[in-house]
Amino acid sequence: GAQAWAYAERVRVFFQKVESPKWEAALVQTVHAHAAWASGRAAEHRASYERAVEALAAIPNEDEKSIVARTFALVPKP
Repeated sequence: GAQAWAYAERVRVFFQKVESPKWEAALVQTVHAHAAWASGRAAEHRASYERAVEALAAIPNEDEKSIVARTFALVPKP
């Protein structure tokens, strides 16, 4: 959990600084939420989970949304 959190946090910080496709932003939040859960960070898990829900809803392409949604479905709910 701790190692997953460290990598997910680094990735999230990087992607906050660059412009990326909506599917990519949603996937970053999804992975961040899962890493937060795995490392026992309840507040971060809840916040990232909520950001992932919003980012997933913002993906305009249904095929891309479906791919990210399958990954999101693996993240435990807060």
